[in-house]
Amino acid sequence: MAATGEAQPAKHQEVGHKSLLQSDALYQYILETSVYPREPESMKELREVTAKHPWNLMTTFR
Repeated sequence: MAATGEAQPAKHQEVGHKSLLQSDALYQYILETSVYPREPESMKELREVTAKHPWNLMTTFR
């Protein structure tokens, strides 16, 4: 909570996301330029299917 009693907005709003990055925009940029281009097609398909699953809050990476 902030000194005024107001709750501060959480960085990286996704459940379970833990990172040292300071902004969601930077996190998304790194994913799009470094992670996703090297991701094998089968892993991409699995990530996309998992993101749509009703229990996707239990995943380790979204």
